[in-house]
Amino acid sequence: MISKEQIAHDLAVAKLYGSRLSNEELCKEYNRYFKEILACLTNNTTAKPTQIINSPM
Repeated sequence: MISKEQIAHDLAVAKLYGSRLSNEELCKEYNRYFKEILACLTNNTTAKPTQIINSPM
């Protein structure tokens, strides 16, 4: 099973993919996204059905 920390990391990296931020700004934004996503995953104790959406690609 994948840990919530690993999921939060992966989603934070995905959110920053292709970013043109400086190294300092990139680290700052990664930390912010990681904390926000982890808090969301930790606070979400009840399972909700996944909504499937069409890819914009």
